Amino acid sequence: TGTGFAIADGYIVTNYHVTNGAKTIAIKGINGDMKESYKGYVVASDKENDISIIKIVDKDFESLGTIPYTIGKTNTEVGDEIFVLGYPMTETMGEEIKLTDGLISATTGYKGSETMYQMSAAVQPGNSGGPLFNSDGSVIGIVCAKHEGAENVNYAVKVSYLYNLINSSNLGIDISGNDKVKSKKLSKKVKKLRNYVYLIECSTR
Repeated sequence: TGTGFAIADGYIVTNYHVTNGAKTIAIKGINGDMKESYKGYVVASDKENDISIIKIVDKDFESLGTIPYTIGKTNTEVGDEIFVLGYPMTETMGEEIKLTDGLISATTGYKGSETMYQMSAAVQPGNSGGPLFNSDGSVIGIVCAKHEGAENVNYAVKVSYLYNLINSSNLGIDISGNDKVKSKKLSKKVKKLRNYVYLIECSTR
């Protein structure tokens, strides 16, 4: 399992390593409903930067609604406050969405990679593919990894690489989003954002 989030109506982003090898993909949490799952398939992927884009293809699917956050339209600096939403370790932690927060620790990632941010927000298996938000509630990264053997050292792919994938794949979708949560306090942001962050269940069978 992993986490994904809406980027346009009918389209969700997650990590490549979440969907790699999957024969079936189920998405749960659409409009906050964890009881229903919807089928999807990968329409674009970037193995090098660990990004997959899923399109929902289910006869019962209607709409993801109007996305209440912007994606990547902001500068990010060391010390910026951030938070993460996702579905870590659902077998033991349950399927309620989890919030962790922290700071941008570095504007480079593992071994100095320019493609990632380093952050102090805690993540666990299952957080992969989830959104990294800045304090305004804009998505600035896609959670991808934690550094084994180190405390509070976690990584997220910068969303500029998501834009690159969309442009190169000619999907013809607009992922600019909206800025509807900026002025809200964190608890109110989470209440709104959680309906656009999903549990991704993949099977190789």
